[in-house]
Amino acid sequence: MDIKFLETGPIHDEGAEMRVIGPDNKPTDFYIKLAGRDSKLWLSIKRKIERQVLAGEKAQDAAKSLSEITLGWRGLSEGKKEIEFTQEMAERIYNNAPYICEQADEFVSKRANFLKPASKK
Repeated sequence: MDIKFLETGPIHDEGAEMRVIGPDNKPTDFYIKLAGRDSKLWLSIKRKIERQVLAGEKAQDAAKSLSEITLGWRGLSEGKKEIEFTQEMAERIYNNAPYICEQADEFVSKRANFLKPASKK
């Protein structure tokens, strides 16, 4: 067994693109790049949420957490104007389009989405 196959952290840090499925259940030209659940970013967010819960505070919601592991996107526009990626805009999209939030949450939870094609054998 090649050790590089077992070490998932670096590929989760690099991120992977998810193709967004629209509200009509059809693939769109909008792609979101996300860090995976084995990434340093996600593990940091997870620890922060655990501290909030232990302190009796309200833990941040999924939209906020997902916006923090969103690394970028392509194919999002308003009319003919492309919308530039920001974490604030990502959080807005996840809050206002719950079906995208659900897709992103499901995507990052599957380690296979972050494997390189040659590693999937």
